[in-house]
Amino acid sequence: MLPNSFRYDHPNIIAGQGTIGLEIIEQVDNIDAVVIPVGGGGLIAGVALAIKTLNPEIKIIVSGYICVNWLEVIDPITT
Repeated sequence: MLPNSFRYDHPNIIAGQGTIGLEIIEQVDNIDAVVIPVGGGGLIAGVALAIKTLNPEIKIIVSGYICVNWLEVIDPITT
C-alpha cells in the first residue's frame, strides 16, 4: 500500500464495517432508514452495501461533517 493511500477504502475494511449493517438488520424490526456518518468513506461503504444487499427498500441517509457536538446534546450543563 502506498504511504499516502487511504486505509479505509481497502476491501477488508469495508467488509468489516459491513458487519454493522448486518447487526442493524438483525436487531431492528421494520427499518425505514439508517443514518450513517461519513468521513473517509469506509463506514458508509460497508454499512450501506450490507443493508442495501439485504433490503434495497431501506433508505440510507448520509450525515456529513456538519454535525452538532454530541457532548453538548447529551449533557449541555457540563460541556
